[in-house]
Amino acid sequence: MIEKYQQIVSMLLTLTSEERVEWEKTSGNEYKVNVGKNCITIMYHEANPYNAVVNVTPDTTFLKLLLWNQDGELIDDVKIEKRDFGSADYDNLMALYVAARRSYGKVYETLDNIISDLTKVSEK
Repeated sequence: MIEKYQQIVSMLLTLTSEERVEWEKTSGNEYKVNVGKNCITIMYHEANPYNAVVNVTPDTTFLKLLLWNQDGELIDDVKIEKRDFGSADYDNLMALYVAARRSYGKVYETLDNIISDLTKVSEK
């Protein structure tokens, strides 16, 4: 991945963990964040094992970061396949995808609520 994309991923990871950016869901496995007049989406595609069985065009598991300009046009994307698992680029992109998913789903808020509720039950 080119250095500027690495920088963007790193910055988004930090800002997401600090809850300073707001992710939206665009589809089942895709999330977007608006950055000024531009937009970045991140998606995860898991291979369908059925395709390998029936000799259909090979399907691969991958992450994709997409860059949209202010006019809503896709201007570039970065795709990293699961076979690159363990590479810094794959690991950072996966960390960003997980952070975006958790941010959108308000996972930490939900966990706090569950812990609070369980604490109340255990004190009875």
